[in-house]
Amino acid sequence: EGVPRPWGNPGWTTPMGPGWSLDGDLKDPRPTPYERLPDKWGKWRGLHLQGDQVLLDYTVAGVPVLEQVSFHRIEGRPFFTRILQFDAPVRNQSLVLGWVPNGETRVVGGFAFVRDPISRRFVAAKVTGLEKLSWISGAGGKLILHLVEVDRTKPVRIDLSYGEVRPDGLIDFPSP
Repeated sequence: EGVPRPWGNPGWTTPMGPGWSLDGDLKDPRPTPYERLPDKWGKWRGLHLQGDQVLLDYTVAGVPVLEQVSFHRIEGRPFFTRILQFDAPVRNQSLVLGWVPNGETRVVGGFAFVRDPISRRFVAAKVTGLEKLSWISGAGGKLILHLVEVDRTKPVRIDLSYGEVRPDGLIDFPSP
């Protein structure tokens, strides 16, 4: 009964609620978090096979999105890559990439991370393929990417990694 739980130990999570904003708003419009979002917010359209890759097909605020997700290890570190292709220009949309309860967000250009100062766990993201982006910090441990403007002809690549902060306080983020 209740909320499904993952098996094993997930590398990171996102909080209960929408993963994409609607007109810049991430506030959950549903009376309970177990109901589907209104179609104008987002709609699941299915899966597609492209060779040995699976593409997720959905809409966000009426804009069709194809997303390819992959997992690999670089220098022994877990790495996820999300490649988003939009079918129309996107403006002022936010995407929740990760969450570390009680986390502190740091931003350096196209790279951002959120870490827990006590457990030393972190989620980090690097974005390529965007000229105009920003990060929303101070969002209760959420790592939120704000897409200021996305041209429909260019895919957006988001590389995500997670782990523990090194003893010197730095985060290793190998180049994929």
